[in-house]
Amino acid sequence: MPYFEEPHILAEIDIRGRFMMMASDIEWSMLNIIMYSTTDPNNHHRVNQFNGMMMHEKIECTICDLKKYHPNFYIEYQEHIDMLIEFKEVRNDMGHYRLDFEDDTLKSFKMPYIGEENGELIILWKQYTLEQMKGIVSRFRKANLKLMELVSKLHQQYNSTNSIQSAIN
Repeated sequence: MPYFEEPHILAEIDIRGRFMMMASDIEWSMLNIIMYSTTDPNNHHRVNQFNGMMMHEKIECTICDLKKYHPNFYIEYQEHIDMLIEFKEVRNDMGHYRLDFEDDTLKSFKMPYIGEENGELIILWKQYTLEQMKGIVSRFRKANLKLMELVSKLHQQYNSTNSIQSAIN
């Protein structure tokens, strides 16, 4: 059987694929939140800035822009926004570390990463189970649905503000 068809490879593709697909949706929500926090969401200067940011910078900008320009929305959605930090950690695990399945049941895996112990860099391991990953994906998916709801409210607010401005002018 070719390497890419082995059960553990297919399981890894499924796990990473589901998570990274959802990660793309969350990143799209953050971009829209940032864009609707500017005076002109059609000005692509912020898109260029966003494109060059690391994930933690995108999260920080999303939080900062909401606090500054839409504090009521920040308070309303804070529970879901706060999950972005945890999301970043798991996203980095999925995007940067290899999966080593514990056995042929493919129900748990570990991921090696470089950490520090007693002031020395060493290889450490994070442990995940499939049930744990299902729960993580489900929680982040629900959080992103709330972020998409926020984007919709920001969009509506922008449209209503601009239609008032057009009527005044």
